Amino acid sequence: MTANGFAAAAASISTVAPIRIGEKSAKLGYCLRLKQASSWILWRVNICCVKLIVRRAVRCWIRIWSRRMRKMEQEGPNRPQPQPLSLETKTTAILVLDLSSRCENPKEVCFQLMEPLGKFLERARQSSVPILLTISASAKGTPLGEVAKPLKRRQTEPILYPDAFDKFMGGELQDSLKRAGCRSLVIVGSATNFAVLYTATTAARIYHYDVVVPLDGVNAKRRYEHEYAIHQLTILPASAHKQFRFTTLEMIEFR
Repeated sequence: MTANGFAAAAASISTVAPIRIGEKSAKLGYCLRLKQASSWILWRVNICCVKLIVRRAVRCWIRIWSRRMRKMEQEGPNRPQPQPLSLETKTTAILVLDLSSRCENPKEVCFQLMEPLGKFLERARQSSVPILLTISASAKGTPLGEVAKPLKRRQTEPILYPDAFDKFMGGELQDSLKRAGCRSLVIVGSATNFAVLYTATTAARIYHYDVVVPLDGVNAKRRYEHEYAIHQLTILPASAHKQFRFTTLEMIEFR
């Protein structure tokens, strides 16, 4: 090969090699960008999938929890709805259970009954409805043996001191109600799960009184205890539960 031939070959190689190197660099850059784009797309897809899974899991949890709550409500205690009542003054008496001077203390749960019951009892007195009050026998002769002052007890309203949760124990309460010609008995006081529950049960089951329980006129230390006691009154056997009517203090009218 002549000198001119070698020179021409060298020139052709020097011009082709850079073009091929440039093509490879372009392809490599394209591949890198494609890989980056693919990674970004995959990341977004994963994020969307995670969000979808979490959203579906939350919805599923809400549905399960809602079903459980509905089931718990169905299996929970009976909660009778208060109904307006019109009671005859000549055959009705009001029994106030265990609201002694301790209820003047704001820390006692029965303190919450003082204002509404005070107003209710004044309205009952205006209609000449007999009112009887009980206090625990252990408090007799002590400062706690007095009726709470906000109830404004009158001297003609007797205080009984039965030594039991059931205030019919001993017979004095039944004798007083019989003398008054009572057929309907409005029971208020505290606690719902002690004095109210046992006394109301005896009134309905043993003496067949029509028992009226104002739901805002009784209470207990815990909501569960209050609701459980009310529930018990609604399921007493031997049809005793039919002797009960539930209302509120303001829904009671005297005629």
